[in-house]
Amino acid sequence: MTETGTTSPDVAPIEVAPGIYRLGGVVPLDDRLSWVAAQQLASWEPVSAYLVLDSGEALLVDTGVTVHRALIFKQLRELLGTRRLSVALTRFEPDCLVNLSALRAAFPVDRVYGGGVSNPFDFFEDVFDEANNEAQVRAGTHVEMVRKRPGDSIVVGGRSLALLATSLRLLTTF
Repeated sequence: MTETGTTSPDVAPIEVAPGIYRLGGVVPLDDRLSWVAAQQLASWEPVSAYLVLDSGEALLVDTGVTVHRALIFKQLRELLGTRRLSVALTRFEPDCLVNLSALRAAFPVDRVYGGGVSNPFDFFEDVFDEANNEAQVRAGTHVEMVRKRPGDSIVVGGRSLALLATSLRLLTTF
């Protein structure tokens, strides 16, 4: 979806548990959503990011989709206050990280947590310009990237969030 896609009106963040908020909005179920069966069309699909708040820290779980960027940033401004922000990416796929660059430009981000192992596609020779001895694909960032595995935890203030490898995964709402 693009920023010009149809979305629901602005919605407030929803507190799903003490200090844990659902951010984002909904998108219409139409032929632009490839993961929805045609017979399920004519409704709305939630596309969510989650914010965990505790004392002076905050953890954003996924960055949301582009069509919700302005809404998510508005929701973050309502909730963050002076807390330090980190980001956890549930997957290295566009629906989880597409807003990361814009998020970093709008908010100070301390670190980004990601799971899994190194992606072999990260090391194709196409990403390195041997003639100039430099990377062609750059993060352009000073944000700490921390890889985490199932069984590890992410500490947010006084909370410790355990990372699980689930046998059932849903595409849009985690």
